[in-house]
Formats: sequence, C-alpha cells, structure tokens
Amino acid sequence: MTMRMRSELHNLLVRVQRRLPSNQRLVQEAFTSNRHRKVMIRFNELQPDTFYLFGELAARAFHDAVVELAEARGRGVLTVTYPLLGEFRGQRHRIQRLAGKLETVRVLANSREQNISGLDSNFRFVSLTNNPLNKYRLAIHETAQPVMFVSRETTRYEASEGTFSLGFFTFGADLIEEMMDDIFEMERDLSSHLDTFDRLALLHQTTQRINRELENYARRLDQAIQQARRRPDLLTPARFEKIVNHVVVKMEQLKTIPLRALRRMEKKKNQT
Repeated sequence: MTMRMRSELHNLLVRVQRRLPSNQRLVQEAFTSNRHRKVMIRFNELQPDTFYLFGELAARAFHDAVVELAEARGRGVLTVTYPLLGEFRGQRHRIQRLAGKLETVRVLANSREQNISGLDSNFRFVSLTNNPLNKYRLAIHETAQPVMFVSRETTRYEASEGTFSLGFFTFGADLIEEMMDDIFEMERDLSSHLDTFDRLALLHQTTQRINRELENYARRLDQAIQQARRRPDLLTPARFEKIVNHVVVKMEQLKTIPLRALRRMEKKKNQT
C-alpha cells in the first residue's frame, strides 16, 4: 500500500470512527478463514477491498464519511443512495450545499417525492421506489482520489443483536468505474443486482475457503514432519511421500474453486 493510500485510508477511518460510540468500534469479517469463531476487527484496522458485516449504525457512518470527504474536497462527482423511506428528506439541505460545490451530485432515494425542486442545477435525483437498488447503501465520490462504500442488506447473518449489511470500501478507480456501470444498468431496470458486488463477494468467500484448506494441509504436513522426528520408525519415506503427494494434489484442486464459483454465478445470472 502506497503512502498516499495509507493517508486516504486513515482519513476515511478517522471520519467513520467519529460517528460511532466508543462501544461500537469492532466489525466482523464476513468470510473468515476461522470456522470456529467470529473474527472481529477494530475499525482503525479495517482494510479496503475486504468484505465485512456492518450494523446499520456502522453502514451509515461509512456512508456519511464518504459524503463528508466529498464536501471537504469540493470537487468531483458524488453518487449517494438513501434506501430508507423518507431518509433523504432530512438530508436535502446538506445535499443542496454539496451540489453547489461539486461538479454533480446524484441522489438515488427511496422517496415518494417524484419532483424534487429548489436544488442546484448540478443535482440529479433518481427515485428508487420499486427498484432493487434500495437494498444497497452506496456512497461514491469520483475524483482524482476516488472512494466508494457499498453495502447490501443480508438476512444470512441475522442474530440477536440485529441485522447486518454485507459490504466493503475501496479506493480502486477501475473497480468504482465498473460498479457505476452496474448502477446505471439497475437504474434503467436492465439488471436486478450489482454484478460486480456479487462477483467480488463470491471470490472473497472462495478465497477464504482456499486459505482455510491450505492451513489445514499445512498442519497435516507439519504433523507428519514432527512425527517423523519423534518416531522415524513409524513414518517410512514411502508413507511420508504419499502424504506429501496427497497434499500437492489437493492444493492443485483448490486452484479450480474460484473458476467453478464464477461459472456457477454466470449460470445463475443467465437463468434470471
């Protein structure tokens, strides 16, 4: 990670943490390689392009932090969603100020208001009523140093403490451009989901699975080596070679997991 990227990461996470109470400074990894327990990460240790499970407060904190960054920079194009019904109404004055500072502000809101007037000419409004985009919380600032936060409602991880959103943040210009293409397709009802988001989530999940399997086979090799040192009479060279060959074969098979996952996703997409 470059020095500039570290600075951007620090700047964003500081703004996020300001919006959170001191007792909510941890977030769960979405696809942990540890099967036996949740892996919790401090907010100041979060990494870009990594999927986490965000509570509603944390998701809003990231969303608002990106908006604040755009306001501080005073340039570029900002795209934000307000997926909760009536949520945009409380943000109109702030958006009005932003529209006067930036090149363009695009708001995608779940709102019954069809005609939004009284805002700057740089303002663009899109109604999310009956649009699947209202499942996502997005804040994207396109500029020389772009940043994006995106999360989607999920019921898979519901627990006693409430529901979560699956999401990540990034500074990658190419990834942000690809995500914007998906958003435009959904606006025009040409797609029912963000393909890029789904693909990245699947690849992240399969990568964690591979890491878990690699750790398992590494432990088996280590155990075999330790056994050979303790009791060389029990682990013959032929048996040790058999164990190593089995691990090598399994590790080669692991390489096909991401490809199989992508093929399943493409098949599912074609069926819909």
